[in-house]
Amino acid sequence: ELVLTTGMPLPDDPAGVRRYVDELAAVGAAALVIELVRRYHRPPDALVGACRARGLPLVTLARDVNFLEVTQVVHTLILGHQAEAMRRTQGVHEAFTALTLRGAGPEEVLRAAAGMSGRTVVLEDLVHRALVCEAPGSAAGAALTDWERRSRTTPVTDRAGVSGPEEWLTAPVEYQGERWGRVVMLPAVPSGRAFGPEDVTVLERTAMALTIARLTRPTPWERTAHRNVLRDLVEQRHRAAGDARARVAALGLPAEHARFVAVLADLPAQEDTGAAETRLCGELTATGAQVLVGLLSPTRLGVLLALRPSRPWREAVEQVSRTALDAAPGTTVCVGSPAGDLADVARSFREAARVAEATAPGLPLPSGRSFHERSDIGLRGLLFALRDDLRVQDYAERQLGPLLDHDARHGTDLVATLRG
Repeated sequence: ELVLTTGMPLPDDPAGVRRYVDELAAVGAAALVIELVRRYHRPPDALVGACRARGLPLVTLARDVNFLEVTQVVHTLILGHQAEAMRRTQGVHEAFTALTLRGAGPEEVLRAAAGMSGRTVVLEDLVHRALVCEAPGSAAGAALTDWERRSRTTPVTDRAGVSGPEEWLTAPVEYQGERWGRVVMLPAVPSGRAFGPEDVTVLERTAMALTIARLTRPTPWERTAHRNVLRDLVEQRHRAAGDARARVAALGLPAEHARFVAVLADLPAQEDTGAAETRLCGELTATGAQVLVGLLSPTRLGVLLALRPSRPWREAVEQVSRTALDAAPGTTVCVGSPAGDLADVARSFREAARVAEATAPGLPLPSGRSFHERSDIGLRGLLFALRDDLRVQDYAERQLGPLLDHDARHGTDLVATLRG
């Protein structure tokens, strides 16, 4: 509060003046304004000294001022700010209610929170893996750098509040009555703008919307996070290599001092792909493998293996392949050659896709292996991969067309004889 006085009630003795200033400072007064018209024409030395000693700003007015007019203006401003804050808060509630009613997923909920607050918002699970990050501009990479260590230094709170050395604003996210993880709002950089009541409201509604979404959406968020990161790597959608490294590391995979192998598992058409994805990820994780597993298309699973540089990669891929075949018999597994860093992972996935495309259904597996790799693609594989190319179709028609026409006219099967 700003205290306005004509000076009339001030004590006469210096000790009384000091006591008066002490009381104002103790209750947190913003400043003392004294009118030098009626009782004083210059501020008393005792008052100046006491204000200076307590760090209380002292403002003097040399002319008569109508204090009532001042308070009316200030109160109007205060009420206006409160009304505006209430309107913004109401807008926040309405926005999150709409998101909940239409069944929005965690990415959409966090995107809304980041847009309302202008800050980076992150969803993490109990073991401090960052599953979703929505950041204004291109700040995601910097926000997720060294995420697990930074998160573990930030204490968990029972309700929305600021904690930790970086002063994160956090709120718990629950699932079926138990803590599942938390949502984090990072301080604004470089402005350093402090969190306000509106930020707390946004984060609380974010946590509530996430809790409801967790109950209503059948796909575990961990699976969604793996899918999104894999697709971003395959399609090279990261703005910078640092963003990719931070995103992968935030999910618990080593992003440096490792080599990566892309594996594609094409599931049988009748297979329950969601169940196969969950089972494959669970069984690989149980063996200690460091992997990301996610659906890249309706029947294709993508697996990104992170290996120590010294570990034989075919041995690791064989483990993945046999696990995939156990999870979904009839699966075709293809692999790309190893990538030395994350920037080269897209190339490994493209290579695996070419192997998969050139692998005709039912093609026998190489001896001692349960997967296909680039070296398995000979001329037959190349032609099979190019089977939709018009030049290959024209060549095949010229070579085999007369025989196919003869079979069609006479009901014979000479093409089968030729194949034999």
